[in-house]
Amino acid sequence: MTWVSTIYFFLPILCLTLLYGLICRKLWSSRHNLRGPQAASREKYHKQTIKMLAVVVLAFVLCWLPFHIGRILFAQTEIILYDVTQYFNLISMILFYLGASINPILYNVMSQKYRQAVSKILNYGQVWHSRSLTRSEKTSLEENNLGCTSKGNG
Repeated sequence: MTWVSTIYFFLPILCLTLLYGLICRKLWSSRHNLRGPQAASREKYHKQTIKMLAVVVLAFVLCWLPFHIGRILFAQTEIILYDVTQYFNLISMILFYLGASINPILYNVMSQKYRQAVSKILNYGQVWHSRSLTRSEKTSLEENNLGCTSKGNG
């Protein structure tokens, strides 16, 4: 269990910390070299990106560490602590599954640009869907959306 946790938890943490750390260092050092009328906004986005990367790494640790601690405890405990490890396992499994979906949630909460991009994608999907309808289907759909029917509204 210790080796599995080392490989599947500590190795990804090391990679995340190293790679995101390099990105953060590059962004942090380049903030002094920003010039031009949009330098202040780019510096703001650099700081926002650094914060987001730190939160993503922290979320990964918080969501996955209990799972791996629970695995080690479960493998090494006696029957007396069985109930405690079962509750710990339940909580860690909830965090485990949350960890699989938390990044988009964090991006949505922390980044206005992300929310705008998602909104744009969703609106594009609606436009694409409406373009694929025939003219009579569009007319019928528009009339239903307005609460009208094509007959008897004269």
